[in-house]
Amino acid sequence: MYKFRINDWGEFIRDVKKHNIEALMDVLDKYNGHNIVLGTHGTAFSTILDYLSLAYGYDEFIRMMDWMPNIVEIVFEGKKLLR
Repeated sequence: MYKFRINDWGEFIRDVKKHNIEALMDVLDKYNGHNIVLGTHGTAFSTILDYLSLAYGYDEFIRMMDWMPNIVEIVFEGKKLLR
């Protein structure tokens, strides 16, 4: 999954994941204790879910396509995932 790239000018999914997780951690640091709303597209969001859950994989990514558009609540305490 992480070495896949759609075309020569696109990002590798592993790079998308790296950028998304860095951005998520920055937001969690900056707005610790606040409610945060993030918007993104399915592939970018799936990289965040993959980072947060060992149970999230290709099959879950494919199933997620049937749920779009979608709103998901993720609860953190600091950087610790609660639910």
